[in-house]
Amino acid sequence: MRADLPWLRRALPAAIAAALSWPCLAGPVAHAGPVEAREAWEQARLLAQRPWRERVRAYRAVRQATHARDPLRARALSAEARVLRQQGRVHAAAALEAWATAATPEHEPERAARCDAQAGLLHGEGDVHAARACWEDAERRARREQPWRADEALEALARLAAEQAEHARLRSWCLHAEAVKARPSTRVALWGAWGLLALAQGGTPGLRAAEQALAHAATAFEQSARADPREALRASKAWLDLPLRQRLAPSAGPRAR
Repeated sequence: MRADLPWLRRALPAAIAAALSWPCLAGPVAHAGPVEAREAWEQARLLAQRPWRERVRAYRAVRQATHARDPLRARALSAEARVLRQQGRVHAAAALEAWATAATPEHEPERAARCDAQAGLLHGEGDVHAARACWEDAERRARREQPWRADEALEALARLAAEQAEHARLRSWCLHAEAVKARPSTRVALWGAWGLLALAQGGTPGLRAAEQALAHAATAFEQSARADPREALRASKAWLDLPLRQRLAPSAGPRAR
């Protein structure tokens, strides 16, 4: 397991313990071929209206039929976790969700998606540090193949930094967004968030920093003219709704298209 995933290192032992502690999850370790595994998956999906313990057993059967590098194992773990979460077994579910992320092969696009989903759950449970680590991992993994997902993770990291009033961290995310050429709407949102934090510090330095942030946001918005129509629309909405713009000068900056 990669050393840069401390949240997984913490969660995985709990995942194994939680999974094996449930009588309905116990059973011998077994493996079958891809055909058997996918047949087991299809059978498990047909049990949506059955008692939850039966559904858990079905998804465990899918896991038993897979090998360590089979993406279906991670999907079965996630499905099992959803069933447990619906039953209020939140700790066992969280552990299995972490296990699902660890079980997703490095090259699979789903890995970034699982990191992002896990981050949202951890944030909702108040684990800020683990949520940040998940979103950082999602942003890094998705940047090359799924830049839109990486930008979403970056926006989540910025919101987290704003919630915690982490001025320096939020500015570092703004600079990172510029360096990786994040989409204009993301850069508008990040600079706007950093500008609000700067403005909250008060005084002339805070005001100047906020004005600089607004200038960066305006530049990002202007660059959206060269983006695809959907992104141009997102950037236009982000600029029009930008609280920093409303606080400093509602009529200032470029006009939305």
